[in-house]
Amino acid sequence: MKLVLDIQLKKNNFNLNIDFTIEEQGITAVFGPSGSGKTTLLRCIAGLEKEMQGEISLDKTNIKIGYVFQKAALFPHLTVLGNLNYAYKRALTKKFSLSEVVLATGLDHLLDRGIASLSGGEKQRVAIARSILSSPDYLLLDEPMAALDTESKKHLMTYIKKINTEFKIPILYVTHSVDEVSQLSNQILNIKDGQVQKIERTQTLHKLAQNSIIQGTLSSHQETTSTISIGENQLLIPKINAAIGSKIKFNVDIREFTLIKD
Repeated sequence: MKLVLDIQLKKNNFNLNIDFTIEEQGITAVFGPSGSGKTTLLRCIAGLEKEMQGEISLDKTNIKIGYVFQKAALFPHLTVLGNLNYAYKRALTKKFSLSEVVLATGLDHLLDRGIASLSGGEKQRVAIARSILSSPDYLLLDEPMAALDTESKKHLMTYIKKINTEFKIPILYVTHSVDEVSQLSNQILNIKDGQVQKIERTQTLHKLAQNSIIQGTLSSHQETTSTISIGENQLLIPKINAAIGSKIKFNVDIREFTLIKD
């Protein structure tokens, strides 16, 4: 399956110029710094940027897109089942049954629940299930785990893997997380300043993640930064909510930090 994108967009002093082909059936991570154009790219593919010029095709035909936003855009006056039925009844073609999508996303015990009573991870699963029930050719996920806690992220990652495997829907997945990229994706689309820098296999990022695990002790807080002591060195990071003396372990891009010698 080949997704061909030829996109140009000029908006608010930002230029998006994308010309590439994805030949993967699995999950392609869209990765890059904030403001690089990741979400704008997804919005262009979904037809939400009216000023976009160019062409988008899948195996030389027009495609139907499923789009899950960072915050689940569900109908609050409907139950979980009501939200799912809304998409299912309006789908022009029905590739998957309601029951198999419900089971694949683990929603069978939540169907009668109201949206307000769901956790963040449950809401995202409902949003993903609703998109699948519209029978898309391609699924776009825009940082679906950004607002979730660690445990919820683990559960949602399991379901996303299962969805991709069972339903064979290729996925474009926007994220800032090295962990999410390394655990979910087959390949990475690196984007910066509105342009594709390169497309690479996920194994390349595995090495980055292994080499960029930082461990240290939180030694002080400043107005906008915190200081992590790593042996004889100090690492300045954006201010975090943790007690002085806490042990800190996290992944960073090794090109984007500064060590200050005492």
